[in-house]
Amino acid sequence: MVSPNGLALLTASPEVTHEVTSRREAFPKPLEHYEILSMFGRNVVTTEGSLWRMHRKVTAASFNEKNSALVFGVAIQQAQGMAEYWTKAQEQTGSIKTAENDTMSLALNIISYVGFGLRLCFPGQSLPVDSDSRMSKYASFSPSGGHTLTFRDSIAGTLHHLLALLLTPSLIISMYPV
Repeated sequence: MVSPNGLALLTASPEVTHEVTSRREAFPKPLEHYEILSMFGRNVVTTEGSLWRMHRKVTAASFNEKNSALVFGVAIQQAQGMAEYWTKAQEQTGSIKTAENDTMSLALNIISYVGFGLRLCFPGQSLPVDSDSRMSKYASFSPSGGHTLTFRDSIAGTLHHLLALLLTPSLIISMYPV
């Protein structure tokens, strides 16, 4: 594909995909597209060459068949939970008006469990009996301990405003202490 922004190759060929991904030096990624992520420091996304190899070596342990299977299994459980929630909402109100928030919750619930061992559910569901009772406060739909937001609401708010946070210069953010 040719455009004013440059050239791009689109392929469905496994052989071509393997060739490109196995020869990183011959096919470098356009680092300027990932510049916004550099605010988090140099990492596997924002680097190439020997520095990329170092970051890749550190992160490689997390990307394996066991973790992929865990993500897939949790995604199925969470999608079933969302479907049950939507079925109940459909029966009660005749429509589903929360698809955008619910799909964000789906992603948050998967990441929370796979990344942090924290089980989150959809409204109307309860935590499994084998859940860590110390972690249940994070899964609550009501704020606890004098807080005004639940864990879920605070993370959702951060994610909702993430782009604005990324684009706002840190000097301006520092002018408004929390």
